[in-house]
Amino acid sequence: MKRLYFSILISILFISLLGIVSAEEDIFRAGSQIDIKELCIYNGTLCSSSASCNVTVLYPNGTNITSNAPMTNNNRAFHNYTLTTAKTEGINGIYTKQVTCTDQGGNSFSEETFIVNPSGSIPTTSQGIIYFIAATITFLIFSLCIWGFIVSPWGHETDESGMIIKFNDLRYVKIFCGIFAYVSLISLTFLGYNISWGYLDFNVAANILHAIYWVLISLFMPTMVIAFIVVVLQIIYSKKLQEGIRRGIQFR
Repeated sequence: MKRLYFSILISILFISLLGIVSAEEDIFRAGSQIDIKELCIYNGTLCSSSASCNVTVLYPNGTNITSNAPMTNNNRAFHNYTLTTAKTEGINGIYTKQVTCTDQGGNSFSEETFIVNPSGSIPTTSQGIIYFIAATITFLIFSLCIWGFIVSPWGHETDESGMIIKFNDLRYVKIFCGIFAYVSLISLTFLGYNISWGYLDFNVAANILHAIYWVLISLFMPTMVIAFIVVVLQIIYSKKLQEGIRRGIQFR
């Protein structure tokens, strides 16, 4: 049953990642100048040179960036409007553009969406598979390390009276499993926030993962120093303990 649940989870993740590459909207890089273009068509034909178009652009949360802003008429049917870099700085997601054109006394209306993210691109199928494999392997390594950390005993082997008879070498396994689990967690958050922030419309999740990632990174060196000190102390302690046991000294 557990294998079935795991297979279903992996399948959902795989399908989700492949779904990333199916988007057909235009894609732009956040914080860059975005040129919004519109082909003016009225009654099935290209608009005249006297046609005028206005554009309304909405942020992913539905608020206006521009409202009925006039577009520039370029070569008769082609109109454009430029969003400055400040308009999309740090705001990722799916934007909406609504264009109204007037020509020969008639009006036409169109609505389309476009994507803004930090990379200005979207993964291909092969990249989606690579992300899936990397995330799966990292998660498996993290799970294995957590399991090893939990099951590895910390206490020493004792006799019936509670006296230590043998040093527990699995202490080192517990320490190193904890270190590798920490590194794996950093990798998971790195993959998570890059996929969410760079390619998906998950701003809240991306910001949370990004914050967790930098907290883990900032604590990495202190954690490694503490782990190194603990290992050194355990090596010293084990030598003294083993020497004492050989001499017949009892330890609890």
